[in-house]
Amino acid sequence: MVILGKTAAHVKMLVTSAKFKPAFGGIPTVVDLLASEYARAGHDVTVLTVTPGSREDGGSYRVVESARAVDAMRLIRWCDVLVQNGPALRTAWPLFILNRPWIIIHHSLAYRIPWAKLFASRHAHHISVSRAMADLLPFPTAIIPNPYDDRVFCVDRDVRADNDLIFVGRLSSEKGVDVLLRALSLLHEGGDRITLTIVGDGPKAAELKHLGGALGVLASVRFVGRREPAEIARLLRCHRVAVAPSRFETFGVAVLEALACGCAVVGSRSGGIPEALGECGELAAPGDPVALASAIRRALTSGRSADSPSEQVRRHLEAHTPAAIAAMHLRLISTVVERRNRNTAAVDRKI
Repeated sequence: MVILGKTAAHVKMLVTSAKFKPAFGGIPTVVDLLASEYARAGHDVTVLTVTPGSREDGGSYRVVESARAVDAMRLIRWCDVLVQNGPALRTAWPLFILNRPWIIIHHSLAYRIPWAKLFASRHAHHISVSRAMADLLPFPTAIIPNPYDDRVFCVDRDVRADNDLIFVGRLSSEKGVDVLLRALSLLHEGGDRITLTIVGDGPKAAELKHLGGALGVLASVRFVGRREPAEIARLLRCHRVAVAPSRFETFGVAVLEALACGCAVVGSRSGGIPEALGECGELAAPGDPVALASAIRRALTSGRSADSPSEQVRRHLEAHTPAAIAAMHLRLISTVVERRNRNTAAVDRKI
């Protein structure tokens, strides 16, 4: 529980996210993990979203699915602090009227209009999920990385890693799967008959299959489509090396998930991936299939960490559990709520 001054405080937290379960992707998962941890710490948590069919996790927090202005006003009037996953004036506008602390977690560049940026920079407290994300913003932010789901993504020593490479993510241009396919072609040309499993879907799926055919590697590539987290974890455990070849990524939870399942990991030296990977894997220049092929070859030689995960990997993963990341969030929330309470008390005394 957050400690405000010398008293354990029950904080009413409004968490907003445009995307939420059952929507697929990293942000809905992260919001769910953190909301669950906030509630487990003893706080009253409500998630406000516009995602149809959203649901809470075991009743530990409440979910309100609404785009109505009246609901935003009602919930901000109720809460002690507003925590937004991405800036959205659609849910923050009541702060023009009501005095509530405002925290924005920046997962990506979501600003569209300058006045929204200006208003948020002056009135909100900010969290960036990586230094790479913070460097893109025009105002100071705290840096707190995203968590991974340590209940789902973990080592199973009874599973054999009989497959070579795996990629998990959206099949879009920024994810760099085309670079991975070109790197695979170079490895084949060098005599390494390596296989690749691609997990996910997206707008580039057909184009990537065509590229695989043109490069002559399609027979060694499996496109398995979108999978649920438990199935992704099972697939990761069956592979030796996970590859994250993104041209740019603000963080990279998939890197943590792969490490947790015992994979050796190769990532691109771009955006937040080096921060997500730490000193626990190989890095290659983004967009460079030659560099990526060399890094993959090194990772295949070093092997998986499933049988004997290093102390370095364990420490890195422990720092990114939902409990550890939520504790960092709650320390910031404690500070801003306490400051608001002090200011309100000072005004009351003057009156």
